Amino acid sequence: MKAENYILTEDNKMFIFSALNRVIAENVTVKNEKIQVSIKNKPTAKEIREIAQNSLNWHWIKEIQNQRMEYTNVNEIHNINKLNIGVPILMEVEEFAQGWDCIKNLKYEIQLKMMDKKNKFYLPVTSIMNQKQMKTYLNRMKQIWQNQGVHLTDKEDLMNRAFK
Repeated sequence: MKAENYILTEDNKMFIFSALNRVIAENVTVKNEKIQVSIKNKPTAKEIREIAQNSLNWHWIKEIQNQRMEYTNVNEIHNINKLNIGVPILMEVEEFAQGWDCIKNLKYEIQLKMMDKKNKFYLPVTSIMNQKQMKTYLNRMKQIWQNQGVHLTDKEDLMNRAFK
């Protein structure tokens, strides 16, 4: 059976219901087969922007790794960025600042390990940022790494989609 995809609108809902009934009749009732039906919402502008911000972040992290050989993997760079760029941004949020007060005096290496999702004591940073905070994060990330001689590109116009 060939997959059929439709965008449900008020104007075509009867057509889609008819197509679903046809598929059920042909495959479930007659052939006694199971079918899979998936329904998902079309991404909102906000979700598209969040995806673009995340894609731009990881695109730049890969470029940093390609240009700075002292970093062995992308997660190392991501964790460094979260600690040095993300944490200061989130310090403006009272709840985060209160939590950070408990660990701010730990050694840098321990704080860095806490940025890693694989760590038992993982502290989320970028994953809890709103779009405005993530925009600030990306702008600072670009500025900091370019000041260190890293050339960051804008693959597929991600920056425009990320900053809408």
